[in-house]
Amino acid sequence: MPALEGFCPVELVQNERWVAGDARYTAEYRGRVYFFAGAAQQQEFLANPERYVPCHSGIDPVTLLEGRPTPGQTDYCAVYDGRLYMFSSSQTLAEFRQNPRRYASLLPQASR
Repeated sequence: MPALEGFCPVELVQNERWVAGDARYTAEYRGRVYFFAGAAQQQEFLANPERYVPCHSGIDPVTLLEGRPTPGQTDYCAVYDGRLYMFSSSQTLAEFRQNPRRYASLLPQASR
């Protein structure tokens, strides 16, 4: 299965829109295959993939800080400070939205 269920990460981060990727425009990064809306988005991703991949490899940052890392789901995502965060539930997403800086700043810079 493609990363982000085949949605374009560049459109998601830059425009906060869920745009289906096109199988003609893909890239593999860290063992995951990402689909893009077009060639421009693919090139943007290839120039700086860390900007567009989910933080913490898609692990919910709220549960990660609680010591119980749980994979995030595409149903529960947020863009904060130009980065994509995924959550395992509406509750952890709501908790993140109450104080996003807490979760973004407490985690290692390298994994943001």
